[in-house]
Amino acid sequence: MVTQPAPPVTWHSGNFVRSEVLRADVSRNVAFMTGRPLFYGAYNAAGSAGTGTHGINMGIEFYDNWNGHSPTTSASGYFCQMPGWYLCKLLIGYNYTSATNEEFGAGFNGLSGGSSFGFNYGALQSNGSTIPLASQCTDLILQTVTGPIGGSGDFIQFLTVNNSGGSVGIIQNTAFFPYTTVRWVAADVTVPPSPLPGAPALAAWPVPPSFVTSSFLNTNIRDTAEFLLSPPILRAFQSGSHTLAAQTFPAGTAVPLNNVTVDNYSGFNTGTGVYTAPVAGNYFVHGQLNFNAIASGGNYGLGFQVNSGTIQWCGHWGRTAETLGGGVDGQVRLRLNANDTVTMYATQSTLSTATYSVASGATTRMIIVWEGL
Repeated sequence: MVTQPAPPVTWHSGNFVRSEVLRADVSRNVAFMTGRPLFYGAYNAAGSAGTGTHGINMGIEFYDNWNGHSPTTSASGYFCQMPGWYLCKLLIGYNYTSATNEEFGAGFNGLSGGSSFGFNYGALQSNGSTIPLASQCTDLILQTVTGPIGGSGDFIQFLTVNNSGGSVGIIQNTAFFPYTTVRWVAADVTVPPSPLPGAPALAAWPVPPSFVTSSFLNTNIRDTAEFLLSPPILRAFQSGSHTLAAQTFPAGTAVPLNNVTVDNYSGFNTGTGVYTAPVAGNYFVHGQLNFNAIASGGNYGLGFQVNSGTIQWCGHWGRTAETLGGGVDGQVRLRLNANDTVTMYATQSTLSTATYSVASGATTRMIIVWEGL
């Protein structure tokens, strides 16, 4: 197991820094950041998903560097070994090929801060065709209470969602191999640090006879380490009643995201639904839409706009007339400069006004995570 980082310390205010401070505040943090918790597992049983919402065991471990999962003990969950925000993804293929529309999905639940959370669903999909479907869920989940596998600490459970009223086979092959990833992305910091640490823009080392000062080390080492332990992250979601008029693709409408779970750099505007990048870098951006049922067929689409540019469409779902509702999800990686803006857009062509779902756990949301320079 990777050694947990020591909390940042106050560096000496004079011109000298003791070696033990460097070891505690730098070496251990660097060791942690080069081996942050990551689990990558897959389903390997020729089984089925029962009706309703149930855990799905991940019997194969491709990677689990902090030993938060066991394929034999509590195989449907990952247990917190290091506090922080975890970016989680789950994909499940369902072997449902009936002409009757039924609803499927993937999701997470568990404990966060010792309290239950979930069910948190991805975009729910109704299927009534001869082609199987693959559902996924991506979410940003806080874990604070560490503990052993199967113990009383925080955990994230992987869920099947099958609302067909009967068991449905889980597809296990190279195209629909069910898998999950759980990745530590940021420390538990919900209030922006002041001043905000910038992405590393390091100064040149002093040339003798000049000497290294504590101010130089603070900027080049301490502040960089603190930034990498808590880079910009966002989880924004929608609450209340909202609608989306029918449009002709590629026209779209900004999604009215009006709440945040975490926004550690205060980059999101809940009035406009716009996120402003606080620092330059590569950003992972994910979104999902969920709508109530519409009695006419059509398409749903999801995309992102950077500044005032062309909408980058990345999710699409074609649907027939049904009474269940559902949505679509999509993701991109964007290279952003500081103060660039990102807005999530939706489009739908059902010829009727669509109403965003307010069902528990099925909210429309956007997730953004800074991943590097």
